[in-house]
Amino acid sequence: MVRGHVSSEDEDQIVWQDTLDEIQAGRLQSLSCPICAEGKLEVTRRGQFTRVQCKKCQKFVEGQFGSFE
Repeated sequence: MVRGHVSSEDEDQIVWQDTLDEIQAGRLQSLSCPICAEGKLEVTRRGQFTRVQCKKCQKFVEGQFGSFE
């Protein structure tokens, strides 16, 4: 679930899906925030739990998204 703005979970999934696909494919460099389009993203992993947060607008998505290697 994305925090920091009002939207449905379906909208959250659509907004973040391309970014999550890039992360899952191992492409972590030069990712921009899908919300503000300006901030760089910080990816934090703890086991199977992943958090992706924009350093500028502070919006984030977190959860278990599959195996990010």
